[in-house]
Amino acid sequence: MSKKMTKLVLALGAMAMAGGVMAASVDASATATVVTAIQISKDADLVFGKFVADATRADTIAISAHGAARTTGAGIVILAPGDNNPALFTVSGTADSSFEIKMPTEITITSSANSMAVNRFESFLITGAGTSTNLGEMGKLTSLTPGSIVTQKFRVGATLNVTAAQPTGTYTGTFTVTVNYL
Repeated sequence: MSKKMTKLVLALGAMAMAGGVMAASVDASATATVVTAIQISKDADLVFGKFVADATRADTIAISAHGAARTTGAGIVILAPGDNNPALFTVSGTADSSFEIKMPTEITITSSANSMAVNRFESFLITGAGTSTNLGEMGKLTSLTPGSIVTQKFRVGATLNVTAAQPTGTYTGTFTVTVNYL
């Protein structure tokens, strides 16, 4: 064998050994946890109640997500105080999971050819003893037993925009509330 060939074989052998020294490997685990699908149900509809609209001035009625409290402008006459409530929902899913709430920006409720806009949707989580906590658009399903199925209630309120001399009628419409795990 020539000197050149010997040097080439030795160089290739050295490179192969150096590559083995520089390489390393490790095993990793793969896991997956299947949880219960998140669910939502409606317990009560959003009700603005009965009122008389002002003949010359537009106004609003706001149903707070804190409870049945309502605020109105000076142009609306409430006919049945207390005849209103926020919508009420129950979300259920796996304990210790966070979730988000998606609500519309605005909807329209109608009576024949007449309409009113509903906007400023808000949600509040009902905690112990029926009190509310500002939920915004997120919540958490909590339980003392991790992995168990738990439920949590929350309210949704909104603002009704009443035009001046709003025509009489029963106005109805629907809105969608969606919950997703985070």
